[in-house]
Amino acid sequence: MSKTIQIKVPAGKKAEWQKIDGKTVLVMVDEKDNRPVTERIKTFEDACNELGENHPMVSAYNSLVTRANGGQSLAEWMGKDVVAFLKLRIITETLNEGWHPKFTEDEYRYYPWFYLYTKDQYDNFTKESKRSCVCRVNYDANADGGLIFSNAVNASSHSNPDNGVCFVFSNRDLARYAGKQFIDIWTDFIFKPNDNNKQ
Repeated sequence: MSKTIQIKVPAGKKAEWQKIDGKTVLVMVDEKDNRPVTERIKTFEDACNELGENHPMVSAYNSLVTRANGGQSLAEWMGKDVVAFLKLRIITETLNEGWHPKFTEDEYRYYPWFYLYTKDQYDNFTKESKRSCVCRVNYDANADGGLIFSNAVNASSHSNPDNGVCFVFSNRDLARYAGKQFIDIWTDFIFKPNDNNKQ
C-alpha cells in the first residue's frame, strides 16, 4: 500500500528518486537550468559554479587561490596573465558544454578575434564601438601563449595575430560571446603590462 506525503522543495531544487547503497531514496538535487549557456554564464564565478568545485580546472584554480592567501594575491604571486589563463580555461570549458576539439581536417574551431587600432582610428569610433575596445599601445607590446599570439609595434601601426589551441570554441557565436563578455580577462591574458604604468 502506497502513502502520499507532501514536502516543500526549495527554490532551484527538485525531488528525485535515487539508488544509494542498494536502497531507493528521495533526494533533493539541483534543478537543471535549461537556458542557453550564454544566458547562464555571465561571470567567471558563474562558470566555476556551472562546472562545480570538484572539476579539475576549478579545483586547481581554487587550490592556487588558497595557496596565495598569505598576504599576496594570486595575481601578484603568479602574474595577471597566468591568472587570466586559468580563468579562461574554466570559461572555455563551460561555454563549450562538453565539446572538445578533435583536430580532424573537416573540423572547424573558433576563437575570439581582437583588432588593434591607432589612436586616430579609436577617436573616430562611436561611443558604442569604443566600449568594445580594451586599450591602445604606445610601442612594442606583445604577448603569446595558449590561444593567441598578439604583436603590436610602432604605436599599433603594424600588428599580427596567430592562433593556438587552448581556447577554441565549437561555434562562431560562442567565440564572439566569450571575447566580448570576458574582455577584461582576455586583456589580462593577451597584453603585457606596461612597466612604466602608461596607458
